[in-house]
Amino acid sequence: MLKESRRVFVIEQAIKGKITNRQAAEVLGLSERQVIRLKERMKAEGVAGLAHKNRGRMLFQVVQNFGVPRSLYFLRPIGQLCLTGF
Repeated sequence: MLKESRRVFVIEQAIKGKITNRQAAEVLGLSERQVIRLKERMKAEGVAGLAHKNRGRMLFQVVQNFGVPRSLYFLRPIGQLCLTGF
């Protein structure tokens, strides 16, 4: 969580123009281009746009090892997936 809250703070500062994209990239350990992408996503989707897109999903390797149907991997978040029936 600390990493994500720091990312939000830094990207907000970059959007407001208080720091440059280069400074934000150095602080976050990213490229300037990636900072620009994060700024665009934050403007479009808000803070939720900065969260990793696989958040809440289980690793695909786990899905393969347990024999979970691929369709369940894409349709259900991890909290709703029941592996006991497989």
